[in-house]
Amino acid sequence: MNKKAQFIHVPQTAFRRLKYLSFINQDFTLAETGSSQLIRYKHYRFFYGASVVKRKHMHLFQDIKKHVKSQIEKNQIEVEPIERLKPLYFKFRELNLEPGECQHFDNVCQYDVNKAYYTVARNMGFISEEYFNKYLSLPKHMRLILIGALATRKTIKTYEKGKLVEKELKEDQELRTVFMRIVIETDKVLLQMSKALKDEFLFYWVDGITVKDTKKAADVVSYYSSRYNLEFSKDPLKFVRMEQREQLTAIVNTGTKEKILMNRKIFK
Repeated sequence: MNKKAQFIHVPQTAFRRLKYLSFINQDFTLAETGSSQLIRYKHYRFFYGASVVKRKHMHLFQDIKKHVKSQIEKNQIEVEPIERLKPLYFKFRELNLEPGECQHFDNVCQYDVNKAYYTVARNMGFISEEYFNKYLSLPKHMRLILIGALATRKTIKTYEKGKLVEKELKEDQELRTVFMRIVIETDKVLLQMSKALKDEFLFYWVDGITVKDTKKAADVVSYYSSRYNLEFSKDPLKFVRMEQREQLTAIVNTGTKEKILMNRKIFK
C-alpha cells in the first residue's frame, strides 16, 4: 500500500541531505530553481528554500500557469519571443556629481504601483478579473513567488544508488516570455513617467517612483494612473540624498529607517 507523500519545508540548503542520501546509496530526484530545492525519495518531499510555501498553496503554481495559458488562447494573444528589449528595472536622474559629492532633497515622496505585476498582467489579458481577485487574497510573499514562477527554470537531477545518472532542464519559454512582457510593460510606464516628470523626478526602482512632492508630480502620476489603468499609493519621505560613490547612490530616509539603492546595471 502506497503511503501518502510527506511534505517537509526546511529553511536552508539541501547540501547535508544530499550528502547523506548519496552516502546510503539512495535513489532520489532533485529539482532545483534559482531560489529553492526539492528532494523526492520514497514517500518524502523535502522543500529547501528561505520563502515558506504552505502545502495548501502548492497547487497554485500549476494553477496560475494553466490559467495564463488559457487566457492566451481565449484572448488570442501572440506571445512572440523577446530578443533585444529588456527592462531597466531602475533609473536615476542625471546629476553629474563628482566622486564624493552629494545632493540633498527634502519635500519628497514615493509613489508605488499597487499590485504592479498582477495589475499589468490583468490589463494585458494574461489574467482574468476573477483570478486577479483570487490571487490578491494571498499573502504578499506568496503573490510574488507565484507570479515569478511563470519564469522559472528548473533543473531535474535523477540519482540512482546515490549517483547522478540524468540531468534535465525544464522551462516553458512561452510563460517566461509572458513574465518578461509584464515586467517590460511595468518598466515602460515608469520610464515614461520619469521623462514626463522632468525636474520633479529623482529615481524609479522596479514598481515605485520617487519624486519631489509637488502638484506637478501628483498630476503626472494621476495622468498615467488613468492612462494605464493603474493604482498608485503615496508614501511621504523625510529626505533623499543622492551620492556619487562607485555608482550614483540614493539614500532614502522614511523617517524611521534608511535604505540604500545603487544605480548599478543589471544587464550589459
